Amino acid sequence: MLDGAAFADPSITKQGQLAHTDHQVKLLLVSAPTNHAANELPALLPQQAKLKAIDSAVANRIYDLLQQRYKRNDSDPDYISNDFRQIANYYSGFPEVIKILESLNNKNWRLVYDELSWVTVASGNVFKVDSVSVHFNTRSAAQLKMYNRCKENPVCIASPADALLHELLHTQSMLVNTQEFLAQGGMNAVMYPYKHEYAIIDAERKLYATMSSRDTIKRPQRIDHTGRLVKAQCATCIK
Repeated sequence: MLDGAAFADPSITKQGQLAHTDHQVKLLLVSAPTNHAANELPALLPQQAKLKAIDSAVANRIYDLLQQRYKRNDSDPDYISNDFRQIANYYSGFPEVIKILESLNNKNWRLVYDELSWVTVASGNVFKVDSVSVHFNTRSAAQLKMYNRCKENPVCIASPADALLHELLHTQSMLVNTQEFLAQGGMNAVMYPYKHEYAIIDAERKLYATMSSRDTIKRPQRIDHTGRLVKAQCATCIK
């Protein structure tokens, strides 16, 4: 969901023509990010997604990619590197995820640690996307609103590793399928990009369903961004 503070008003030239200025657009994993400092939020139980036999070569490539895209700040937690290793091992078992990552080779994107939110930030204007920053927290999961499609998965939890996939779908749309993203109003500075938001949720549902068919872990099948962020004890933890 767009953060309203991300909208930038286009400037007007002396001739009265609209000049499309560069701006940023932010899209959130859930509509109401939760402050993890709140004591009442429970940590997810350390029940982890099932890992199949790990292809170490593939896992190492994914790990190297995550490390290369991540620029560590001195204040970032020390466990992130280990969490990336766990995420890489997990992703290596899903060809669909590997394909997403491969599509982002040579694209201008980076990973930025953010304690309080999952958000993808696109920089550019209505004609182009220059770069993308994915704000992540490997110990932050998404507890999503229950719908009938979730009734066999009552808590509807997306692990931090799966939450990152939602952001990578945004990133792929912005940097690989750019013309479609722009046509959906993704970089419009004044209009909410509903088409893009719902296209990403649809892509997420399909990706999660395919992944669930491989490892039998039930994942959310949501229809909007309603939910909250909750603490997780590890990068692949689900309740």
